[in-house]
Amino acid sequence: MVSYHENSKLYLYSTRFKARSGKKKTTPGKDEWSVVGYSAANSFDMFGLQEGLQRQLIYSEISLIDELYGNCLYVTNKYKSDLEEQNKEIFFFKDGNVVFWNVPELERNNVLKFLMNYSVEGYEEDLIYEESEMMNYTPTLNENAYLEKGIIYVNPDSPSYVLAKYTFSDAIAASVKLGAWEASLETIIDSIEHISEDLKKNANVKMTRHEVLQKTGEILALRHVINLSSDLLDTPDFYWDREGLENLYMATCSHLAVAKRTKIVNEKLSHCLELMELISTHLSNEHGSRLEWIIIVLIAIEIGFEVLHLVERKYGGFSFFGSQSDH
Repeated sequence: MVSYHENSKLYLYSTRFKARSGKKKTTPGKDEWSVVGYSAANSFDMFGLQEGLQRQLIYSEISLIDELYGNCLYVTNKYKSDLEEQNKEIFFFKDGNVVFWNVPELERNNVLKFLMNYSVEGYEEDLIYEESEMMNYTPTLNENAYLEKGIIYVNPDSPSYVLAKYTFSDAIAASVKLGAWEASLETIIDSIEHISEDLKKNANVKMTRHEVLQKTGEILALRHVINLSSDLLDTPDFYWDREGLENLYMATCSHLAVAKRTKIVNEKLSHCLELMELISTHLSNEHGSRLEWIIIVLIAIEIGFEVLHLVERKYGGFSFFGSQSDH
């Protein structure tokens, strides 16, 4: 029969995000262009970023609807080498995500470096690139944009063209942000997986009560940001009265398995919390046991002193036994 501690160890090993590291990077086909999303930081300084882009004189800002002001910045390239060339478009999201449409890799890398100046709690470079998401898009004559077999179809002449691209970008941004949080959870798992092995061997847990409390705080903070500070569990308010865009958003999130991944992350967070509660209880019991022994020793010492006082009062001290032996 497998014990709880062995199950904990097995479960922790199973929480690796190998599936995410093996993501396919699709290459655009004929008449297709790439859409690439990155999560670069916890958030961006949007007003500073806006001023920085204006000083660069490379991109033109295009206003989205008022409802998105301050949450998303949309820019296109000012100059074209060919009149028939597709526009380069970039969506910057306040929560630290950026999505590129038809932007070459070298230019994307330069923009990501530029964003470091406006990042709040920026991520490491390896994490930014590892958790990126790539899709392809192509023009269509249909008035309404749609997603089919992982390919985005948009009509450049449609009045909802820009908002459709925003919607696809918003879903991709949610996916890459979730990828960054999955990586954070993996780091937490790495830091606590030795605990199950220690418990299995009946060895002392190499964590202090302060470290357990700190690790529990990390897990709760991650759970809070995923479930309360983001829209991963629900459709953003922006789409509530825009059914067509809501369908696009939900279809893209489904393609990127956002809901399924969110559920798995929450299950793993719950397991990590259970393990921390187990360790906290174990350490509390050990602490209580030590206190009990200290109290027992103190009581024994006190009894010893009482015996000494009793002997002193009744026999005048231990000298009485010495005089008795002389006789």
